[in-house]
Amino acid sequence: MMNKNQIITLVAVVVLLVLAFWAMSASKEKVPNNDVTENINSVENENEQNKVVGDDKLIETDLAKNGKTKNMTDIKEFSFDVLTKGAGTVAKTNDNVTVDYKGTFLDGKIFDQGTFPFTLGVGQVVAGFDKGVLGMQIGETRKIYIPSDMGYGERGAGASIPPNTDLIFEVTLRSIQ
Repeated sequence: MMNKNQIITLVAVVVLLVLAFWAMSASKEKVPNNDVTENINSVENENEQNKVVGDDKLIETDLAKNGKTKNMTDIKEFSFDVLTKGAGTVAKTNDNVTVDYKGTFLDGKIFDQGTFPFTLGVGQVVAGFDKGVLGMQIGETRKIYIPSDMGYGERGAGASIPPNTDLIFEVTLRSIQ
């Protein structure tokens, strides 16, 4: 038969083992609470956003009232914000479209801007730009967040865009032919 001290020691060991097991399993399930997650949640609460329907997983990103991203150090996934709704025809693969665009780095520095006609979805532009324009309506403006692997990737783009650079484009769809 066990004495009182042995029973207390046994109970303490069992409690410690249960707590250790619980702590290990809880750490495996925990999702990191980083700035991007916090920004996504704040946008969902503050701004009504429109998404393109499809199989692509699109995430909402933080858009400050001045139109600039807030607390963004890198872009982990492709996403976009609809800044102005459009109307009419929806841009689809192989459409000839014309867009006004402004390309910026994450710090807000503009690297390019202008008006550009191209055929949507055939690789005339970086993959993230194609994906961001797909589904837009005439007059719609989107802020498109492109991770480097959907932009210019490891090669960069001459002296303008360094390798492995995430990009932000503000794009307005002007026409679809």
